[in-house]
Amino acid sequence: MTLSFSKYWPDDMPSHMANYRTNFVEKIWTSLDEELLFSFYREKYQVDFANRELVDKLLKERADYDINWTLYDHLRLSNVFKAHTIRGDYHDRWKPGNDIHFYINVRKPNQFLFAPVMKCTAVQSIDFTHFHDHIEVELSDNFWKARGSVKGKIYEWDIQLQILAQNDGFDTVEDFFSWFNETTATGSKLIHWTKYTY
Repeated sequence: MTLSFSKYWPDDMPSHMANYRTNFVEKIWTSLDEELLFSFYREKYQVDFANRELVDKLLKERADYDINWTLYDHLRLSNVFKAHTIRGDYHDRWKPGNDIHFYINVRKPNQFLFAPVMKCTAVQSIDFTHFHDHIEVELSDNFWKARGSVKGKIYEWDIQLQILAQNDGFDTVEDFFSWFNETTATGSKLIHWTKYTY
């Protein structure tokens, strides 16, 4: 099944995010074994992943994407990665064992498969409930809370929310809730491609 990832945050996000890169490509790459990336780029695109100049050229020409190698190296050294994604799944299609195809520019002429096809390792239900003074997150059998306001400052949260936000590719809990705000649909799923679950 296809997972599409944005290259840039939309302009209705907070000013420190709006129209800036999501860096999801680099964050997903760091969740994968580098040998998988080497093998994938060699077989799919006949490019040696170790030759950053050729990988740069490939992604720039095929996907209009400039790789941030400094960020990639920092993330890999720091063991920071995007281990999952949250999506609406109204027809209950996501199941462990499904193939995951990682794309940017979906349904565009420069659609690009940027990572090897991986198996979905786990699917967890997740729901967000926004109140005037706090946000509740229910993830499978876990229940976490953040205090504050999405439009204001979130000043207190369960540590697991910080881990969830970072593993979903966000720098902070506030950024996470700027994206998963009051408009986030109920019945969403947390889709995993690593062994890490909650």
